[in-house]
Amino acid sequence: MRKLMLLAGMVSAPIHAGVINQVEVRNNTVLFSTTSIADSNLPCTLVDNKKLRAFSLNTHDGRAMYSLIVTALSKNYAIETVSAQDCADTLGVERVQTLRLVADVSKKADASGGIGVYKNDGVTRLGTYVKHGSSSYGKMWEYIDKSASDDFKQVNISFHGSKTIYFTGLGCTGEELLGESNIYYSYNHRTFVKGDSSVIVEAASYKTANSNSCDKHDARASKIKVYPLIKVEHPVCGAGFCKIRED
Repeated sequence: MRKLMLLAGMVSAPIHAGVINQVEVRNNTVLFSTTSIADSNLPCTLVDNKKLRAFSLNTHDGRAMYSLIVTALSKNYAIETVSAQDCADTLGVERVQTLRLVADVSKKADASGGIGVYKNDGVTRLGTYVKHGSSSYGKMWEYIDKSASDDFKQVNISFHGSKTIYFTGLGCTGEELLGESNIYYSYNHRTFVKGDSSVIVEAASYKTANSNSCDKHDARASKIKVYPLIKVEHPVCGAGFCKIRED
């Protein structure tokens, strides 16, 4: 049987696979069990919860894992879990660090019934979902498509706030400027931005990443070229972040 492995995290411990036979949401925490989960041997688990596993919906990874749980229930697919070796998300229940959906695609060669990565419009399919990740610096999606390749395809997006921002006026006022022409996502502008490298501008002040302080920029002493900030679309995702959904 050919299987498609859909990942939501990094594997770091023994894996247990099985079909979901119980699931509930309690205090924004998902509690579930499968046909093959062994009794937890962690000292933090309660006797009645030995066959349960849990994860929080308050994190990006938790919400992604819940999407895989829903897909597994609707398609009767098996899941594999990796323990986080603690009960940090809810009292007395072993926490899941990683969840995998094992989807049987032996009956279908197309993408229907799977999970896809899409452009921001939610309609244009880029490929079949492999994994994703996010941090304070950006987001990443991995997928496969019909093009033959020796590796997964990957989309990486960096956040505008993780870069130094320059300004035409003192005190970080006036027009925003960037010191490079790469594309970034700006939460302030709610779109993608880049520096227009066809125009070089003199900056008067700047603000570094994760800092609320504004400093004067010595344009004569600095060799950094800065450009006007312009709004653009991402060449792969489009007007916003790429999306993951069931096909």
